[in-house]
Amino acid sequence: MRLRNQDSGQSVVREAPEDDSPRPRRTRVTTWLYVLFLVGLVGLAIWYGVYTYFHYDAPGQIRVQRTVMSPERDGRIQTIYPTEGETVLQGDSLMLMIPGQPCEPTGGELTARNQRESRQQAELLAQRIEDLRQKRARKQRQLDQLRERKALELGDAESRRNDLENEIYEIETKIDRLRIQRRQAQENTSSASGTLEDPECKPFVVSAPHDGRVTRVHEQEFAFVGSGTPVLSLTRLSPSVAVLAYLERDLTGYVQRDDTVRVLLPNGSATRGVVRETYSTAQDFVQVKYDVYKPYPTRLLAEIVPPTQRVKEKWKALDRTRVEVKGEINQ
Repeated sequence: MRLRNQDSGQSVVREAPEDDSPRPRRTRVTTWLYVLFLVGLVGLAIWYGVYTYFHYDAPGQIRVQRTVMSPERDGRIQTIYPTEGETVLQGDSLMLMIPGQPCEPTGGELTARNQRESRQQAELLAQRIEDLRQKRARKQRQLDQLRERKALELGDAESRRNDLENEIYEIETKIDRLRIQRRQAQENTSSASGTLEDPECKPFVVSAPHDGRVTRVHEQEFAFVGSGTPVLSLTRLSPSVAVLAYLERDLTGYVQRDDTVRVLLPNGSATRGVVRETYSTAQDFVQVKYDVYKPYPTRLLAEIVPPTQRVKEKWKALDRTRVEVKGEINQ
């Protein structure tokens, strides 16, 4: 029961029904909005937890198979024959190296030194002739391709053919001139009695192990490089392409072969990939550094390959590019 006073001449006590005071409508709407907001937050947290439990994402990198060409001995780069983007065949000369350590003839005699220099000159000329032959063969292949596409050629194709024919003629002229110089060098070389030629002192050539395209030249001509120093990179005409993804070790056993994943490229587009193999990068020992034992992190390396040729071409154009890999966990 609620008591109310009425302001009048007499003080009167009256009874009124017991009930709640009325609430504004705006207050009720605000309350419901708060409730819905809290429910949405809880639902979002639950969804995120479930999603992260059944999905994973990891950084990765696109790798196109390359062959790094380097000299077998220390020396100076005399000549790098192909340029970036040029196609070479198996056995083509890639670079001519001059050994870095000078070798004196036995006994230090002037005659022996002259004979050695003449032999080296003859060898260099012979190699130069062979390189020009290979260059002529490449130009001839380009000329033959232009002739085969005669029906589809553009207006400047005739000019291009003429240029190639002139270049081939100049190469043949250089070959003839070098042959004469080589013959003279051979005539200056007599049979040296007691003079031994050390194979380590001879110029040597690094040749292409397979057909491919020169994707990058790392060093310049006349630079001195050590044994095993990368000079140029060679990519096969149809190289293998894969994405290497570095996953958490807890995913071992859940990420399996033939799983389909999404590979997010730097431009925002998404492509699909197939897990070909997984490897563990765990190591069973610890690293000692400044008397502190620091264990190596255990990771799971996944090799992902493109499912179609179209995806392969996309990946091949992004060699050594960082990507993001997303996938589902198999229970």
